Amino acid sequence: MMATIVIVLTVILLSMGIIAAIVAKQNKKIKTKYPHGHWMGVGISIGMAIGLIFGTVIQNIPIGIAAGLMLGVFIGILLEIKNKDGARPLTEQEKQIRKKAVIIGTLILIIGIACFLAISFIGK
Repeated sequence: MMATIVIVLTVILLSMGIIAAIVAKQNKKIKTKYPHGHWMGVGISIGMAIGLIFGTVIQNIPIGIAAGLMLGVFIGILLEIKNKDGARPLTEQEKQIRKKAVIIGTLILIIGIACFLAISFIGK
């Protein structure tokens, strides 16, 4: 059961990584300042990775990921403040990419919740 949860979470995190790579590739084409919100995403990514490791160590991955998310938001806020002079407004193309990323992320979240519920009911 725990292995299945780890696999589902890994697939979700890999999907998020692919989305982040696509956005990063688009940002490299612009070659100017980072868009507003970039450092928040970096901080959340770092926090989630730390949280996943922490959750694995304490054998409670959901708690680890939640703690990592909180840590990541804190790191992201600090990075945003540190780099606020380097921020620029989003271009129309970036706004469209972010909208698509939100839609895809929401779908991945719904699929993850459905898998979790299915695993929970099958296990009983």
